[in-house]
Amino acid sequence: MPLANFRPQDLLFTRRDLLRRGGMGFAALGLAQLARLDELLAKKRDIAARYDAAFAQTADLARPPDPVWSDRSSWLYTVLLGDEATRDRVCRSLNAGGIECRPIWSPLHEQAPYARSPRVGTGVAENLGARGLCLPSSAGLAPLDQDRVVAALEAALSHPD
Repeated sequence: MPLANFRPQDLLFTRRDLLRRGGMGFAALGLAQLARLDELLAKKRDIAARYDAAFAQTADLARPPDPVWSDRSSWLYTVLLGDEATRDRVCRSLNAGGIECRPIWSPLHEQAPYARSPRVGTGVAENLGARGLCLPSSAGLAPLDQDRVVAALEAALSHPD
């Protein structure tokens, strides 16, 4: 069974479509979240810092970069695993244990709306798309739940069967 992956089949909604589908509600939600932006970013960064510390010594896993010249938002915590087969196996293992995770988005040029668009590439997007795994990183993720994610991921990596 293929893993759930973000591959939109159509171009994004037009403004009229968005308004027809409840755009004012989306706008209100966005404004409410904007008022809490500093709080939400702090929670996301705390979650990322806990994952970073937990995975610092984990073999066969690359953590997200954290360049000194920027402040990452940590909106999503994504790790890179050795290859697509490992990523898929680990994702299925976590999902089977009740931990929601998913492959990172497919590169744009692999998505139907952009398949015929010109592109310049070196294979980097394909490599990241094949190896990237998004872990739970909701601002409401409790430390004990995050510990369970870390333990499950490490167990899945250490037991390839």
